[in-house]
Amino acid sequence: MTGQAVSIITSETPKPHPIPHAGIPILGTAFGLIVAVALSGAQDPIWRVAAALATVTALVAVAAIQRPLLRRIDQMASRERELSEELERRQKLMDHIPLPLSIRDGNGVFTHCNTAFLELTGRSSRDVIGLMSADVFGAAAGRLLDQDFERALGHPGTLRLEMALPDQSGAARDVIIYRSAHFPPNGGSGAFVISVTLEDTERKRAERALRDQVAFLSTLLDTIPSPIYYKDRSGRYLGCNSAFAAIHGRTVDQVVGQRAGDLMEPGMAGLDDNTDLCLMMLEDPFQVYETQIDLADGSRHDILFSKALYRQFDGSVGGLVGVMTDTTDRNWHELEIAAARDQMARQAEDLKRSNAELEQFAYVASHDLREPLRMVNSYLSLLERRYGDKLDKDAHDFIDFARDGGKRMDRLILDLLEYSRVGRRGGPPGPISMAEVIDTARRNLEVAFAERGAVLTLAADLPVVLGDDTELTRLFQNLIGNAIKYCAPDVTPEIAIDWTDEPGFWRFGVGDTGLGIAPEHFERIFMVFQRLHGRGEYDGTGIGLAICRKIVEHHGGRIWVTSEPGRGSTFHFTLAKSRDSGPVA
Repeated sequence: MTGQAVSIITSETPKPHPIPHAGIPILGTAFGLIVAVALSGAQDPIWRVAAALATVTALVAVAAIQRPLLRRIDQMASRERELSEELERRQKLMDHIPLPLSIRDGNGVFTHCNTAFLELTGRSSRDVIGLMSADVFGAAAGRLLDQDFERALGHPGTLRLEMALPDQSGAARDVIIYRSAHFPPNGGSGAFVISVTLEDTERKRAERALRDQVAFLSTLLDTIPSPIYYKDRSGRYLGCNSAFAAIHGRTVDQVVGQRAGDLMEPGMAGLDDNTDLCLMMLEDPFQVYETQIDLADGSRHDILFSKALYRQFDGSVGGLVGVMTDTTDRNWHELEIAAARDQMARQAEDLKRSNAELEQFAYVASHDLREPLRMVNSYLSLLERRYGDKLDKDAHDFIDFARDGGKRMDRLILDLLEYSRVGRRGGPPGPISMAEVIDTARRNLEVAFAERGAVLTLAADLPVVLGDDTELTRLFQNLIGNAIKYCAPDVTPEIAIDWTDEPGFWRFGVGDTGLGIAPEHFERIFMVFQRLHGRGEYDGTGIGLAICRKIVEHHGGRIWVTSEPGRGSTFHFTLAKSRDSGPVA
């Protein structure tokens, strides 16, 4: 029986059915292990030898299987590491892109985003990756984003979307989203949409501020009874006030975009176009002439035109502004008209024209421009006195707004007039004690010093300089006044004035404990009409430092500022020691 069993195992085992080459080791191993287990309990030596042989055969087969299997496992692990490292490299690359970037798969699920996107939206990666738009940004914003996502999938190229995107706290941020869809080749699956999200809050805020400013200026112009308009270089009306539209029987909207020929009879329109062209070609800053025009009601009026060029931010001429003054039955104005005509002739003959232009500007600022404001304020006061008990609170508020606007414009005109007069007072320069000049400026600011408890410290032995005492007093009054004005309410204004004797110049410094100025505004603050704070925060016209610079330059020096926000400012300026050093005389 034992021999028979051995023969069955060794020589009479049936041939197996054909199987794939890779399956032979597996079947052999399985068979060997089964036989080894079956014979392991046998007592006969022959059976034990058979069991040992079966075990060896199985182990050899296992080894044959294990080696390629381990190689395959190593290859898969290596590939997995490579894929992980590649994904990590791509994520780092995305995080180094400064623009907020996100990727959604064809189902709209966020699969990738960079750090800039998380910072913009105020979220962490676990609040974004693997989620839909509605899960990340809420139902309303998610619906809008999903609609735009579907548009991107259906349209080639880059699309643009402006919207308010809520952050983690729910606060909305104005953003612009650029996105484009990408599809695998040969129409396969795996489409995805890449989006770049740019914050647009500041631009939106600037647009709103600009609209508010335009609305304010439009209201201000409409409070002035004199017709006022402005054109571009081509002669098209860009805007006007209600008084100008009314004399032509139009509304403001009907005037905008038209030309003089659309509003006036051909002769008057030709004259208007020719004078505009002359003003543009010569680039005279100001032009005055008188003529007659027919109003919409058929009446003819004598009109004094006062025109001035305005310049764009790059210094090029943008167009002109015109103010029309009705001079009918105003015989007393004939001398002013003759003077204006004579001055226009002198301007055509003298290309330098600086003195004549400034005198003309002073004339217009003090007469033509201020006269309508006085009339507005007078009629507002009369209206309030006569009908005050019949007006409601809103009407009284409107009157106060109009009066306040008139006062601000009158102050602006006076500051412009003061700016134009710097260096034109006519008196020769003389020796001026800087100690006396500063003392006069200090006394002029007595009220401001008392209200804020300001402290002024002067260096010893202030020098005597060559110059104009009135202008130098105005210089120190402006600098000291600004140091008091632009100081935090809980900080006592402290002003320190020092000086240095330098070759050819006296150098002065006016330091304060005020709010400070950012470096990007160091040059801007000395330009006309430049303000760093809103009118609601600090009163002013934005001309004070421009006047300071003009005074210093008239005295042959220069002015600059050193400052740091929150740590005060120091205004430095130099004054020439002699007439040869600059335009003091």
